[in-house]
Amino acid sequence: MSRASVLLFACLASFCSLTMADVSLSKSLITPSPGKTNSVTCTVTGETFIGWYKPDGTKVLTSSSEKIYVETTGTKYTLKITAVKVSYGGTYTCRGSSNSKSLRVHVEFDTSDVVHVQHIVIGKEGTIRLGVDGFPTPKYTWKKGSRVLGPNVDSRYSVLADGSLKISKVEKSDRGNYTCGIEQDGAEEDVKIEVYAVELPKIKPFAQTRRFLTEGYPATFLCEATGFPLPKYKWFSPTGGELRKYGNINIQDGNLTFTKVDNAFERGNYKCEAYIEIEETKKQVGPAEAFVKVVEVYVAPDINPTQGVTEDVKMNGDYKLICKATGNPTPNVRWTRNGEKDPRQQQTAGQSMIEFKEIQMGDGGVYTCEAWNNAQDRDGNLIIKKLNKTINVESKPIYDEMASPSPVFSYVGNSDPTYIRCVYDGYPKPWVRMTFGGKLKSNGTGKAEFKIITNAIKYFGDYKCSAKNKFGWTNKTVKLETAKKPGQIQNLKLTSTCNSIKLTWTPPSENGGMPVNKYVLNYKSTTRNIDSDSTTYTIKNLERNTAYKIDVRATNKADWGDTSSVETKTTQFCAPGRPIIYSPKNTLLTKDKFTLKWRQPEDDGGDGNIRYKLQYRVERKGSDGPWKTIETDKEEAEISQLDNKEKYKFVLIAINKGGESEKVETYFDTNYPGARSSQSRLVSRAFLSIFLGGIYLFL
Repeated sequence: MSRASVLLFACLASFCSLTMADVSLSKSLITPSPGKTNSVTCTVTGETFIGWYKPDGTKVLTSSSEKIYVETTGTKYTLKITAVKVSYGGTYTCRGSSNSKSLRVHVEFDTSDVVHVQHIVIGKEGTIRLGVDGFPTPKYTWKKGSRVLGPNVDSRYSVLADGSLKISKVEKSDRGNYTCGIEQDGAEEDVKIEVYAVELPKIKPFAQTRRFLTEGYPATFLCEATGFPLPKYKWFSPTGGELRKYGNINIQDGNLTFTKVDNAFERGNYKCEAYIEIEETKKQVGPAEAFVKVVEVYVAPDINPTQGVTEDVKMNGDYKLICKATGNPTPNVRWTRNGEKDPRQQQTAGQSMIEFKEIQMGDGGVYTCEAWNNAQDRDGNLIIKKLNKTINVESKPIYDEMASPSPVFSYVGNSDPTYIRCVYDGYPKPWVRMTFGGKLKSNGTGKAEFKIITNAIKYFGDYKCSAKNKFGWTNKTVKLETAKKPGQIQNLKLTSTCNSIKLTWTPPSENGGMPVNKYVLNYKSTTRNIDSDSTTYTIKNLERNTAYKIDVRATNKADWGDTSSVETKTTQFCAPGRPIIYSPKNTLLTKDKFTLKWRQPEDDGGDGNIRYKLQYRVERKGSDGPWKTIETDKEEAEISQLDNKEKYKFVLIAINKGGESEKVETYFDTNYPGARSSQSRLVSRAFLSIFLGGIYLFL
């Protein structure tokens, strides 16, 4: 056979082989539903089967334990896809040694698992869950009512890969009905979701987290939470059981009330739970918890009322005043009189006693026994049990010197009434008589009082008083005398300026029997009356550099006292008025230097040659800086080298020959870029010093 014939035969053989080789598929497109099983057969003839390949290029295995595997029967190679997932979608390839065929797997979307009532939290990122995937990826169109939602409409919205709608910051207005339109390979479906925008509950801190209750009293635990919609509440007992309205338990809103606590009341932690309820589904969202602990149940103090019986006690005898109280814990007990604790008492557990040795009239009266322990009422107020006891000290009449002054002063011609009183103590209350010149002027129980207008000298003299009870008589004389003039005022002093004189003094040591009713001040041809309760006066609008003589005396209703005099001279100059700072207006300085400007005082005090003293310093709590001083005759000052991030205090004073003006104070804060505060620089320097010192010691 010739060489040409051999070549021809080989070519024919090769051609025949190529024309007989083939790879074919039973289907070129499948659209399985998620969770289903699908298979496609690849037939390979006239060539070698290489394998099935996944969309990611990896080879499909032949093990049936795989979710996707190849089953071989002769020249048929079947691709098995079990429990289909969206991730299985894509283009699969059946390869022979010479040829290959492609299979497109489209996975249908499935809306059966969509939750149609959902909630999102106000103020936080929220997602309306769709969870619908498919291959190829479906197109999602979200609407609320007729409004289309998406990032091109509002930057708060974005659509996730599974079609869920994410809201970057949820608002109350995001509540409502949403529709998501889904499209894939010509299939369409609208999914409706009702969305509740909620604010998760937060329970306000309890005023008391540890409670001590009182037997026989109500107790209320207040639980208040914020949230939207309005939270609902549950209460749980220390054993974990939910408490409900029943018997002596009342629950309203978040408040738990026990109408009456007994000693068997359950101690321990009571829990308040606040939650938001989704109206449509009654689902409870975001429970918040808070606890209040009932530590103990107290028994309020009690005092036997028989201990409050009034008692009569003979004067100069011995007597014990005792009060006892019961309760749990054992009460504290004390005696008070006129609202004050009696210092004579002896206190022991559950009892207080006052022991009188030779009891006197002043020991009689009303005593109050007070008992308390830790028990509180429903409002948290300490329960104090009180019982009054009256002690009557039996004695003959005793004259009351404080209530019956003697002598009494008036003057002839006094148009105001004068009162003469005789007041007696004693038990039983005595009968009192007052006579003058042998004639009865007044009588009464415990007191005789006579009102008189002293328009004649005959009314002055001795008024006789007598008091009687079953234990005897007591007599006393009250004198009505003529009042005298008051003494001179004391310690008259003065301070002068260019146009004023300030006077101070102290009242006279003797008032002549009647109160000082005014002070009379005279200078030149001027008279001033000054109230008796004032011992200072400033004379204003005087002439400069002028001598003045000033007289001051006290008066009462009966007469004028003797004069006290003082002489002085006003000065030529007064201190100037306050300067007025007007620049800078902004109290925040953004540089380390500035110019402080002010206007000269409106009043120069008669001396226009005014100088100024300006002081300033850093003010820090507990570590003020040193004062820096600038003196100038200008109405401005240059301030520089200010430390950053500090508060500065400035004090400005105007000065002339008359003295210093009142201070003007102002504050400025510094905050400029490129520098740290002086404190931070000090800390850095201190750290550097310590660091270098350490290196030195090491070397």
